[in-house]
Amino acid sequence: MLQQTRVKFIEVRYVQFLKRFPSVKSIAESSIGEVLNEWQGIGYYSRARNLHLAAKKIISEYNGIIPQKQELLIRLPGVGLYTAAAIGSIAFDQKIPAIDANWLRVVSRILNYQELVDTKKSLSYLEEFAKKIISKKRPGDFNQAIMDIGSKVCMPNKIHCEFCPLMSNCVSYKNKTSLQIPLKRKKKNKRPITFFQFFAESNGKFVMVKRKGIGLFQNLWELPSWQADGHLHDCSEEKKKQNWESFFEMKYRPVKKIFEKKIQLTHLEILFVVFGISVKSTKTKISGATWVKKEGSSQEGISSAQREIISKIQEQNLL
Repeated sequence: MLQQTRVKFIEVRYVQFLKRFPSVKSIAESSIGEVLNEWQGIGYYSRARNLHLAAKKIISEYNGIIPQKQELLIRLPGVGLYTAAAIGSIAFDQKIPAIDANWLRVVSRILNYQELVDTKKSLSYLEEFAKKIISKKRPGDFNQAIMDIGSKVCMPNKIHCEFCPLMSNCVSYKNKTSLQIPLKRKKKNKRPITFFQFFAESNGKFVMVKRKGIGLFQNLWELPSWQADGHLHDCSEEKKKQNWESFFEMKYRPVKKIFEKKIQLTHLEILFVVFGISVKSTKTKISGATWVKKEGSSQEGISSAQREIISKIQEQNLL
Protein backbone atom coordinates (compact mmCIF):
# COMPACT_ATOMS: atom_id res chain seq x y z
CA MET A 1 0.00 0.00 0.00
CA LEU A 2 2.86 2.39 0.73
CA GLN A 3 4.28 2.10 -2.77
CA GLN A 4 3.65 5.55 -4.31
CA THR A 5 1.11 6.45 -1.59
CA ARG A 6 1.52 8.61 1.52
CA VAL A 7 1.61 7.02 4.98
CA LYS A 8 -1.02 9.43 6.29
CA PHE A 9 -3.56 8.19 3.74
CA ILE A 10 -2.77 4.51 4.30
CA GLU A 11 -2.86 4.35 8.11
CA VAL A 12 -6.63 3.86 8.40
CA ARG A 13 -7.03 1.85 5.21
CA TYR A 14 -4.33 -0.63 6.26
CA VAL A 15 -6.19 -1.47 9.47
CA GLN A 16 -9.46 -1.85 7.55
CA PHE A 17 -7.78 -4.11 5.01
CA LEU A 18 -6.33 -6.37 7.72
CA LYS A 19 -9.73 -6.71 9.35
CA ARG A 20 -11.17 -7.86 6.02
CA PHE A 21 -8.14 -10.03 5.11
CA PRO A 22 -6.36 -11.07 8.34
CA SER A 23 -4.10 -13.65 6.68
CA VAL A 24 -2.41 -14.65 3.44
CA LYS A 25 -4.90 -17.50 3.16
CA SER A 26 -7.91 -15.16 3.43
CA ILE A 27 -6.62 -13.09 0.49
CA ALA A 28 -5.78 -16.16 -1.59
CA GLU A 29 -9.24 -17.64 -1.06
CA SER A 30 -11.03 -14.40 -1.97
CA SER A 31 -11.89 -13.35 -5.51
CA ILE A 32 -9.88 -10.60 -7.19
CA GLY A 33 -13.08 -8.55 -7.18
CA GLU A 34 -13.33 -8.72 -3.39
CA VAL A 35 -9.72 -7.60 -3.04
CA LEU A 36 -10.18 -4.76 -5.53
CA ASN A 37 -13.34 -3.67 -3.76
CA GLU A 38 -11.45 -3.33 -0.47
CA TRP A 39 -8.63 -1.53 -2.28
CA GLN A 40 -10.78 1.07 -4.04
CA GLY A 41 -9.68 4.66 -3.53
CA ILE A 42 -6.05 3.70 -2.86
CA GLY A 43 -5.20 3.68 -6.58
CA TYR A 44 -2.54 1.87 -8.61
CA TYR A 45 -4.77 -1.20 -8.71
CA SER A 46 -2.06 -3.41 -10.18
CA ARG A 47 -0.69 -3.56 -6.61
CA ALA A 48 -3.92 -5.20 -5.39
CA ARG A 49 -3.90 -7.65 -8.29
CA ASN A 50 -0.27 -8.55 -7.56
CA LEU A 51 -1.04 -8.94 -3.86
CA HIS A 52 -3.81 -11.39 -4.71
CA LEU A 53 -1.53 -13.36 -7.07
CA ALA A 54 1.31 -13.35 -4.53
CA ALA A 55 -0.99 -14.71 -1.81
CA LYS A 56 -2.06 -17.55 -4.11
CA LYS A 57 1.56 -18.36 -4.91
CA ILE A 58 2.57 -18.33 -1.22
CA ILE A 59 -0.23 -20.81 -0.49
CA SER A 60 0.45 -23.08 -3.46
CA GLU A 61 4.28 -23.05 -3.50
CA TYR A 62 5.40 -22.17 0.03
CA ASN A 63 2.73 -23.85 2.18
CA GLY A 64 1.33 -20.51 3.24
CA ILE A 65 4.66 -19.25 4.67
CA ILE A 66 6.15 -16.07 3.22
CA PRO A 67 9.67 -16.95 2.01
CA GLN A 68 12.59 -15.18 3.69
CA LYS A 69 15.27 -15.40 1.00
CA GLN A 70 15.54 -12.35 -1.24
CA GLU A 71 15.78 -14.46 -4.40
CA LEU A 72 12.45 -16.10 -3.52
CA LEU A 73 10.73 -12.90 -2.41
CA ILE A 74 11.40 -11.15 -5.72
CA ARG A 75 9.70 -14.02 -7.56
CA LEU A 76 6.39 -13.07 -5.95
CA PRO A 77 4.15 -10.90 -8.15
CA GLY A 78 4.59 -7.22 -7.35
CA VAL A 79 7.70 -7.69 -5.21
CA GLY A 80 10.75 -5.91 -6.59
CA LEU A 81 14.14 -5.26 -5.02
CA TYR A 82 12.88 -2.45 -2.76
CA THR A 83 9.85 -4.33 -1.44
CA ALA A 84 11.91 -7.49 -0.93
CA ALA A 85 14.50 -5.49 1.02
CA ALA A 86 11.80 -3.86 3.16
CA ILE A 87 10.23 -7.25 3.94
CA GLY A 88 13.62 -8.85 4.57
CA SER A 89 14.83 -6.16 6.96
CA ILE A 90 11.58 -5.40 8.80
CA ALA A 91 10.14 -8.90 9.05
CA PHE A 92 13.30 -11.02 9.12
CA ASP A 93 16.08 -8.70 10.46
CA GLN A 94 18.13 -9.00 7.29
CA LYS A 95 20.84 -6.34 6.91
CA ILE A 96 19.57 -4.95 3.61
CA PRO A 97 18.88 -1.24 2.96
CA ALA A 98 15.38 -0.69 1.53
CA ILE A 99 16.27 2.11 -0.83
CA ASP A 100 13.30 4.25 -1.88
CA ALA A 101 13.03 7.93 -2.79
CA ASN A 102 13.33 8.97 0.86
CA TRP A 103 16.45 6.84 1.37
CA LEU A 104 18.08 8.29 -1.76
CA ARG A 105 17.29 11.87 -0.74
CA VAL A 106 18.59 11.51 2.82
CA VAL A 107 21.76 9.67 1.84
CA SER A 108 22.59 11.94 -1.09
CA ARG A 109 22.17 15.01 1.16
CA ILE A 110 24.36 13.51 3.89
CA LEU A 111 27.09 13.01 1.28
CA ASN A 112 26.29 16.25 -0.58
CA TYR A 113 26.21 14.02 -3.67
CA GLN A 114 26.54 16.21 -6.75
CA GLU A 115 25.71 13.77 -9.54
CA LEU A 116 22.36 12.68 -10.95
CA VAL A 117 20.95 10.08 -8.53
CA ASP A 118 18.69 8.33 -11.05
CA THR A 119 21.49 6.56 -12.94
CA LYS A 120 22.80 3.03 -12.46
CA LYS A 121 26.22 4.33 -11.45
CA SER A 122 24.80 6.61 -8.74
CA LEU A 123 22.32 4.06 -7.44
CA SER A 124 25.11 1.50 -7.12
CA TYR A 125 27.34 3.98 -5.28
CA LEU A 126 24.61 5.12 -2.87
CA GLU A 127 23.52 1.55 -2.23
CA GLU A 128 27.05 0.57 -1.22
CA PHE A 129 27.15 3.51 1.17
CA ALA A 130 23.76 2.49 2.59
CA LYS A 131 25.03 -1.04 3.23
CA LYS A 132 27.92 0.37 5.27
CA ILE A 133 25.78 2.52 7.57
CA ILE A 134 22.73 0.28 8.11
CA SER A 135 22.33 -1.03 11.67
CA LYS A 136 23.46 -4.62 12.03
CA LYS A 137 21.26 -5.19 15.11
CA ARG A 138 18.06 -3.45 14.01
CA PRO A 139 18.10 -3.12 10.21
CA GLY A 140 14.30 -2.92 9.93
CA ASP A 141 14.05 -0.09 12.46
CA PHE A 142 16.97 1.65 10.74
CA ASN A 143 15.27 1.47 7.33
CA GLN A 144 12.02 2.81 8.74
CA ALA A 145 13.88 5.59 10.59
CA ILE A 146 15.51 6.76 7.36
CA MET A 147 12.13 6.64 5.61
CA ASP A 148 10.58 8.70 8.43
CA ILE A 149 13.38 11.29 8.30
CA GLY A 150 12.83 11.57 4.55
CA SER A 151 9.06 11.93 4.82
CA LYS A 152 8.87 14.26 7.85
CA VAL A 153 12.21 16.06 8.28
CA CYS A 154 14.30 15.92 5.12
CA MET A 155 11.51 16.47 2.60
CA PRO A 156 11.92 17.26 -1.11
CA ASN A 157 11.09 20.99 -0.92
CA LYS A 158 11.15 21.60 2.83
CA ILE A 159 13.73 20.75 5.49
CA HIS A 160 13.75 20.79 9.29
CA CYS A 161 17.46 20.27 9.91
CA GLU A 162 17.13 21.33 13.54
CA PHE A 163 15.14 18.15 14.24
CA CYS A 164 17.39 15.81 12.26
CA PRO A 165 19.55 13.34 14.24
CA LEU A 166 21.93 13.23 11.28
CA MET A 167 22.53 16.98 11.11
CA SER A 168 26.08 16.89 12.49
CA ASN A 169 27.09 14.34 9.82
CA CYS A 170 25.31 16.02 6.92
CA VAL A 171 27.66 17.68 4.43
CA SER A 172 24.87 19.41 2.48
CA TYR A 173 23.63 21.00 5.73
CA LYS A 174 27.12 22.40 6.36
CA ASN A 175 27.33 23.61 2.74
CA LYS A 176 23.74 24.93 2.73
CA THR A 177 22.98 22.90 -0.40
CA SER A 178 20.29 20.55 0.98
CA LEU A 179 17.41 21.84 -1.16
CA GLN A 180 19.52 21.55 -4.31
CA ILE A 181 19.99 17.81 -3.73
CA PRO A 182 19.31 15.20 -5.01
CA LEU A 183 19.94 16.04 -8.64
CA LYS A 184 17.58 14.27 -11.03
CA ARG A 185 16.81 14.14 -14.70
CA LYS A 186 13.81 16.21 -15.74
CA LYS A 187 10.52 14.36 -15.57
CA LYS A 188 8.74 13.61 -18.81
CA ASN A 189 5.42 15.31 -19.34
CA LYS A 190 2.41 13.16 -18.51
CA ARG A 191 0.66 11.68 -21.54
CA PRO A 192 -2.87 13.08 -21.95
CA ILE A 193 -5.63 10.63 -22.83
CA THR A 194 -9.42 10.81 -22.89
CA PHE A 195 -11.96 8.22 -21.82
CA PHE A 196 -15.34 8.76 -23.48
CA GLN A 197 -18.11 7.02 -21.56
CA PHE A 198 -21.85 6.34 -21.82
CA PHE A 199 -24.04 6.73 -18.75
CA ALA A 200 -27.07 4.80 -20.05
CA GLU A 201 -29.93 4.78 -17.55
CA SER A 202 -33.08 2.67 -17.57
CA ASN A 203 -35.71 2.60 -14.78
CA GLY A 204 -33.33 3.83 -12.08
CA LYS A 205 -30.46 1.58 -13.14
CA PHE A 206 -27.43 2.12 -15.35
CA VAL A 207 -25.12 -0.27 -17.15
CA MET A 208 -21.56 -1.10 -16.09
CA VAL A 209 -18.97 -3.40 -17.62
CA LYS A 210 -15.78 -4.99 -16.33
CA ARG A 211 -12.66 -3.75 -18.09
CA LYS A 212 -10.83 -6.58 -19.84
CA GLY A 213 -7.26 -6.96 -21.01
CA ILE A 214 -4.23 -5.80 -19.07
CA GLY A 215 -3.03 -2.47 -17.79
CA LEU A 216 -4.98 0.57 -16.68
CA PHE A 217 -8.13 -0.19 -14.61
CA GLN A 218 -7.86 -3.90 -15.41
CA ASN A 219 -10.72 -5.97 -13.90
CA LEU A 220 -12.45 -2.87 -12.54
CA TRP A 221 -16.07 -1.97 -13.23
CA GLU A 222 -16.73 1.10 -15.35
CA LEU A 223 -19.23 2.76 -17.65
CA PRO A 224 -19.05 1.54 -21.28
CA SER A 225 -16.14 3.49 -22.72
CA TRP A 226 -13.58 4.01 -25.43
CA GLN A 227 -10.23 5.75 -25.37
CA ALA A 228 -8.56 8.49 -27.44
CA ASP A 229 -5.14 10.13 -27.33
CA GLY A 230 -4.93 13.70 -26.11
CA HIS A 231 -7.57 15.69 -24.24
CA LEU A 232 -10.75 15.92 -26.30
CA HIS A 233 -13.82 17.54 -24.77
CA ASP A 234 -16.17 16.02 -27.33
CA CYS A 235 -16.20 13.74 -30.33
CA SER A 236 -18.20 13.44 -33.53
CA GLU A 237 -21.72 12.02 -33.65
CA GLU A 238 -20.39 9.42 -36.05
CA LYS A 239 -17.86 8.22 -33.47
CA LYS A 240 -20.50 8.15 -30.72
CA LYS A 241 -22.87 6.22 -32.97
CA GLN A 242 -20.14 3.76 -33.95
CA ASN A 243 -19.30 2.98 -30.31
CA TRP A 244 -22.94 2.94 -29.24
CA GLU A 245 -23.72 0.31 -31.83
CA SER A 246 -20.83 -1.83 -30.58
CA PHE A 247 -22.19 -1.64 -27.00
CA PHE A 248 -25.98 -1.65 -27.29
CA GLU A 249 -28.69 -3.38 -29.29
CA MET A 250 -31.11 -0.44 -29.17
CA LYS A 251 -31.04 2.19 -31.92
CA TYR A 252 -28.68 5.11 -31.40
CA ARG A 253 -30.04 8.58 -30.79
CA PRO A 254 -28.00 11.72 -30.00
CA VAL A 255 -26.54 11.88 -26.49
CA LYS A 256 -25.58 14.93 -24.43
CA LYS A 257 -22.38 15.51 -22.52
CA ILE A 258 -23.21 15.54 -18.80
CA PHE A 259 -19.92 15.37 -16.94
CA GLU A 260 -16.17 15.89 -17.20
CA LYS A 261 -13.44 14.93 -14.74
CA LYS A 262 -9.66 15.01 -14.98
CA ILE A 263 -7.39 12.77 -12.88
CA GLN A 264 -3.61 12.58 -12.54
CA LEU A 265 -1.64 9.34 -12.52
CA THR A 266 2.13 8.88 -12.40
CA HIS A 267 2.56 8.97 -16.16
CA LEU A 268 -0.92 9.85 -17.42
CA GLU A 269 -3.38 12.72 -17.25
CA ILE A 270 -6.83 11.26 -17.92
CA LEU A 271 -9.88 13.26 -18.93
CA PHE A 272 -13.20 11.46 -18.48
CA VAL A 273 -15.98 12.75 -20.73
CA VAL A 274 -19.38 11.22 -19.97
CA PHE A 275 -22.40 11.23 -22.29
CA GLY A 276 -25.81 10.56 -20.78
CA ILE A 277 -28.96 9.02 -22.20
CA SER A 278 -32.14 7.33 -20.94
CA VAL A 279 -33.00 4.08 -22.65
CA LYS A 280 -36.01 1.75 -22.59
CA SER A 281 -34.26 -1.53 -23.38
CA THR A 282 -31.54 -3.12 -21.23
CA LYS A 283 -30.20 -5.36 -23.99
CA THR A 284 -26.48 -4.93 -24.62
CA LYS A 285 -23.84 -6.53 -26.82
CA ILE A 286 -21.27 -6.45 -24.02
CA SER A 287 -20.45 -9.79 -22.43
CA GLY A 288 -20.82 -9.62 -18.66
CA ALA A 289 -22.53 -6.21 -18.61
CA THR A 290 -24.67 -5.58 -15.55
CA TRP A 291 -27.36 -3.02 -14.70
CA VAL A 292 -26.84 -1.61 -11.22
CA LYS A 293 -28.80 0.67 -8.93
CA LYS A 294 -28.00 4.30 -8.17
CA GLU A 295 -24.51 4.36 -6.59
CA GLY A 296 -23.28 1.38 -8.59
CA SER A 297 -21.68 -0.39 -5.64
CA SER A 298 -21.20 -3.86 -7.09
CA GLN A 299 -19.63 -6.82 -5.30
CA GLU A 300 -16.43 -6.18 -7.21
CA GLY A 301 -14.39 -2.98 -7.21
CA ILE A 302 -14.56 0.17 -9.26
CA SER A 303 -11.96 2.93 -9.25
CA SER A 304 -12.46 5.91 -6.97
CA ALA A 305 -12.54 8.21 -10.02
CA GLN A 306 -15.32 6.17 -11.63
CA ARG A 307 -17.29 6.01 -8.39
CA GLU A 308 -17.01 9.79 -8.01
CA ILE A 309 -18.23 10.34 -11.58
CA ILE A 310 -21.27 8.13 -11.01
CA SER A 311 -22.00 9.71 -7.64
CA LYS A 312 -21.86 13.25 -9.07
CA ILE A 313 -24.21 12.34 -11.92
CA GLN A 314 -26.72 10.82 -9.51
CA GLU A 315 -26.46 13.51 -6.81
CA GLN A 316 -26.87 16.39 -9.22
CA ASN A 317 -29.52 14.69 -11.39
CA LEU A 318 -27.42 15.51 -14.43
CA LEU A 319 -29.33 13.10 -16.65
